[in-house]
Amino acid sequence: MTLINKKLVKRDGSIHSVSQKDIMAATGLSQSAASTRLRQTDSYERAFRPRQQHGSREYTLDCGRVATLFEIGEECGINRNTLYDRVHTKGWRNYDQITKLTTKAAWVEEPTTIVAGIPMNPAYLDGCLKRVEQIQGYVGMVRCDREGKPLSDKEGSALMLYRAAARAEWVKEKSVVKSRA
Repeated sequence: MTLINKKLVKRDGSIHSVSQKDIMAATGLSQSAASTRLRQTDSYERAFRPRQQHGSREYTLDCGRVATLFEIGEECGINRNTLYDRVHTKGWRNYDQITKLTTKAAWVEEPTTIVAGIPMNPAYLDGCLKRVEQIQGYVGMVRCDREGKPLSDKEGSALMLYRAAARAEWVKEKSVVKSRA
């Protein structure tokens, strides 16, 4: 266990020698987190800033309200990761836009083309994985529709929900037929 000592500069320009143990005691951080913080900064104030919970940063919304992601999440019941993506990453500040729940896409089953008794684009091909060459020779797998066009995340989720509902209906019908026999 090596402890790191470093000289940090305060706002007034004075230099102070600080150890990893000092940061651990003042902030409650673990040893690895304290050493990372000490290595990455030269500022005394940044090294000793208090540890915060995820989502505790305050954002000023368009209506003038100052709120954290925790507060908004408790009000509208949206996942914190979704709120972080909308508020921090995308920069949205309109409360109605942030808390609007997105509608789930509905999967529309297309009819299968049959030529001489052979199905040309059967429904079971929807959602199959296709190998795709990406940047720098990296090979990835992408979910595609019958024609080989990649599905978006919304479309993939809609297909999954459609198939789960169809299977539940099939199981229900199968159990009714068995009980009659």
